[in-house]
Order: sequence, then structure tokens, then C-alpha cells
Amino acid sequence: MTLSFRTDRKYRTHGGTIIFLRDDIALNAKTLLSYSDGQVELQAIYIQARNMVLINCYRPPSCCPKNFSSAMEALRHLQDSLSIPTPDIILTGDFNFPFLKWPEGILTGSTLADKCQAESLLEIANSTFLIQVITEPTRGKNILDLLFTNNCDAVNNISAEKTIFSDHNLLRIHTNYQKSTLPPEVTSPAEKNPFSSLNFLAAKSTGSS
Repeated sequence: MTLSFRTDRKYRTHGGTIIFLRDDIALNAKTLLSYSDGQVELQAIYIQARNMVLINCYRPPSCCPKNFSSAMEALRHLQDSLSIPTPDIILTGDFNFPFLKWPEGILTGSTLADKCQAESLLEIANSTFLIQVITEPTRGKNILDLLFTNNCDAVNNISAEKTIFSDHNLLRIHTNYQKSTLPPEVTSPAEKNPFSSLNFLAAKSTGSS
């Protein structure tokens, strides 16, 4: 059994972002942000038992600068609203920036529009002390699927594996967050049922009881 939190793609039948949580880990979670403008999707949830904000994003390769700017503004507003001390943040997703080289975070050849969008993502990451930890190619020779966090000690054993479900590799990520005995909480009926066509990230959480 799993719980799902989703943001469907606006104006289209298929697509969007989704976050699955294993209910045997027994997490209380609530939606903080569900954003879609027809191009960019953002889904953010707060996991109370971990004091963690988990954010998933999809940006298409031909994204309009205006759309991405609006999405990043929504993300910036969310980050500004977080309580102090700041909870752990994990920002992950398919950003489609093949010209961003990691782990350095260096911009190489790209169009001006794409460069500006990548710079806005880096600006948000730097302002909240988020470090990008994916260093293996996730599609071809490129690192398109990223994971930023402000607590690198909690994320380990990252691997990119081939899968029959996508032309992107599957990222398998282990964390050292401890399990909780809190009962799971679903915040809306839509979160009970995932949509059929989706991009996904599988993450495995491990830790002592």
C-alpha cells in the first residue's frame, strides 16, 4: 500500500508529477504546493514525522522562460514561508538542463533562454543552501534528473539504474531518516489514486526503528 500526492498537467489528459509514500513507514504528510501552468509542474509535501519538505518538479526541454520563472517564484514563496529552523528540504525532478555540469554546477553552451532558467534554479538552490547530489548520468550522458538537499548527511547510496518504463534511468536513493509509528494521513481524495501516465522517481528510505 502507498499514499500518493499528485499534480496533474494542466490543459492535458496525461502527465504531471507524483510523489508516492510507503504507508508502512507510517508518515503524516500534507500538501504545501500543487502547481501546474501547462508546462512546469511542482508538487511539495511536508512530512511531519521527518520534519522534511519533499518537492518534485518537471520542466520540459522546450520550456518557455516565463513559465519557468513563474514556477520558480512559486517555489521561492514556499521556501520563504517555511518555519525557522528550516526543515530538511529535498528538491528533486527532471529539469532537462543537459548543459549544467555536475557536481560543479557549471553552465556550458546553451541558449540564452535556457541559461537564464538554469541560473534561476541555481539561485534558489544557493539561497537555501541546497546541494545537488546526483553525479551519474540519468539519460544518455547527461544528468537531467537532479536532487538538491540541505542535509547531505541524510542522503546516501545513490544509483542510476536502467528501467523498461522510461528512457531516463531510475534513481534509487537511500536515506537515513528513522521510521515513525505515526498513522498515515491523506489530505484529499485526489491523493488516494495516481494517474496512469507519469514520470516517476523511486526512493527507498532506510533506518533504525
